[in-house]
Amino acid sequence: MDTGFLNDKILGLKTGVWLAILVVVSAAGIWYKVSQPAYATQRYGICKVFLEQYLRFPTTLVINQGGETRGSAVIRFSDVNPFGSQQVRTFECFFSQDAKGRITLSRITMDRKAIPEEKIKFFQKEMPLLMVQELDNALPKDLPSNLLDYKD
Repeated sequence: MDTGFLNDKILGLKTGVWLAILVVVSAAGIWYKVSQPAYATQRYGICKVFLEQYLRFPTTLVINQGGETRGSAVIRFSDVNPFGSQQVRTFECFFSQDAKGRITLSRITMDRKAIPEEKIKFFQKEMPLLMVQELDNALPKDLPSNLLDYKD
């Protein structure tokens, strides 16, 4: 008499129990993977370091969104200006490669206005040191799509 595969025993446990264990372990693995922050490359970390050095009050920096494209890293952030008002801005670092294949900053913009070339050249001297450091490359969580999620 065939009682069905769910009643068959594997290592002393019914197949149905094994399937339930597999579903629970899979769900836990998926939850763990989804709850981990997404990470970007060193280019994003370098752009973030330059942003922190460029702002007058880096302790007020709150990164709202971040990401990368093939040749740039973008950070949308809010900070408090010297007058005490909060503003939301966009910071974008454009990268290229030199003749030796090293990553270099070609230009940086804040709210689509170019950062002075002297500041980029000064920061460019620090890039070899930053490339060997372990930078904070964690991307911020996505903004909520539901307005109720913005409530505290």
